[in-house]
Amino acid sequence: MIKTERTWLLAWAAMQGFCLLMLHNWIDSMASTGPYFYLIWPLYVVALAFPLSMQMLSSFRERNLLWQLCLAYTMLTAICAGYAGKVAWVDGLPAYIYSGQIFLLGWVVFISWFILNPFAEHRLRQGAWSGDYAMLCSATWRNLLKLLSAGLFVGIFWALLGLWAGLFRVLGIKFFEDLFTNRNFIYPVTAICFGIGLLLYSAREEALVNLYRATLNLLGWLLPLVSVIMLLFLLVIPVQGVSHLWKTGYATALMLSLLGLMVFLFNAAWQNGADGLKLPAWLRILVNLALFSMPVFIALSAYAMNLRVVQYGWTVERVWAAIIIGLTSLYAVGYAISVFFRSNGWMHHASKVNVIAAWLIALVLLLTHTPVLDPIRISVDSQVQRLLTKVTPVQSFDFEYLRFQGGYYGNGALNKLVILRDHPQFSEINQKATQALVAKYKTYGATNHNEPENQADLVKLLHIYPSGSQVPAELLTYLWGETQSKSYWINCLRISSGCQALLIDLNGDAENELVIFDGYNTVVFSQQDRQWKRAGHLRGRNWHQLEAAEVEKALKAGSVAVVDSKWRELKVLQDTYTLEPQ
Repeated sequence: MIKTERTWLLAWAAMQGFCLLMLHNWIDSMASTGPYFYLIWPLYVVALAFPLSMQMLSSFRERNLLWQLCLAYTMLTAICAGYAGKVAWVDGLPAYIYSGQIFLLGWVVFISWFILNPFAEHRLRQGAWSGDYAMLCSATWRNLLKLLSAGLFVGIFWALLGLWAGLFRVLGIKFFEDLFTNRNFIYPVTAICFGIGLLLYSAREEALVNLYRATLNLLGWLLPLVSVIMLLFLLVIPVQGVSHLWKTGYATALMLSLLGLMVFLFNAAWQNGADGLKLPAWLRILVNLALFSMPVFIALSAYAMNLRVVQYGWTVERVWAAIIIGLTSLYAVGYAISVFFRSNGWMHHASKVNVIAAWLIALVLLLTHTPVLDPIRISVDSQVQRLLTKVTPVQSFDFEYLRFQGGYYGNGALNKLVILRDHPQFSEINQKATQALVAKYKTYGATNHNEPENQADLVKLLHIYPSGSQVPAELLTYLWGETQSKSYWINCLRISSGCQALLIDLNGDAENELVIFDGYNTVVFSQQDRQWKRAGHLRGRNWHQLEAAEVEKALKAGSVAVVDSKWRELKVLQDTYTLEPQ
């Protein structure tokens, strides 16, 4: 057993760098890595998580329990990574398709590791997983500062090496640049440098602990501000109405971000309950009101999410949003209940909430990389079910979503749709599923391509409002020419569901313009000198893209109007500026 902490840290750092280098060299030797994702991803998890765990818990290097705990966690996450790699790979897809899943896996492993590390330290130190909340709290903040300081050390180290290489390159010497950009140098040196950063923290831990406590106290004074924001928001909602929340498309994200800040700043101020910030009584009342209001934000977020799911089904993004809402509700409900129990001090029971929430967050995050809670599996099942039950029309269904975002489950669903027979439109489904299965790259925008062959087909693709209106013959000829020449891309004119279009006078010349709604690319056509031309684009001030179904509903109901702008344009030399009111 290695006796000195310095040798222990540097040995594990060197081993980590060597393992990562060997993995890189092995991957480079492969003709294709996709079929081996189920093996490559777990190996990376082992090479990153196990040595880092041994370094972070170096104080217990002589305990056999340390090896058991680190091996147990590493094997658990490696199994999750193996599953993720297995279901992610699809034969024939480009490598960039998987970058998002690799990034997500990395974050899930890191966050779960960061959450569980203090519990492992508690177990090693006291023989139980929890009980001394002050120790858990101190270990969590200390680990965060330790990782940040080591990362900063590595960043500055490489900045200096970059300066070194750049200076000598100016003199015509490329030796150092070639050396510093060689993977045989990068991997071991970076890993050892990170280990040195951890070692330097341990040598100056007492001073740095005082630094992080001072930082937390400073951040804690932002808690009253975020409390005021939450309470004011809730007071204004009854006046303005909740309908404004659903129109933006990102209100749920904003509310969850606010709740996340509330949780973070509360814990920065409260810390372990004994050494935290001593707020005046009136500020504690303000914070208590904000904490008590947190379930209201959760209810609004859950309602908004439910509206989207009912309308459009589950997607990967919505599954993750639901997971975040569920996990945040643990804090919201727990803190709200804790407000009523103050016999042992302000928010004394918050420690129990934090411990339970920490374990559940780690568990749920790991379950997202198992069949139990895999967002991709859930979204694929939801979308296919909506197709089979005719909730989603065949013309509007995104078959390429299954191919490129659905991984193993999505492509498995496509293979079943190819042989589907118990659906009124099974022939069209079979055809589109077959086309999606052989696609190598995702098509821009919607995927149900159906190029118009003549002007009559083009007319069928334009759903004109107000109902009964006709597209002028000259405009139709112009649009057909644009489509044929491909000088301008209107994606919805190339898909079977077509475009929602509106005839309306936008410039007050008593002649209608044609507005074609094509997602973010809503385009306007107008007559200029008796010739139809493309006038420009319409952009929402909040850059919110309405779903096609929402646009259609509004057009059918006549919920459209032309609004005059009170601001004129400003021209400076050849540039024209238009004010967009806040």
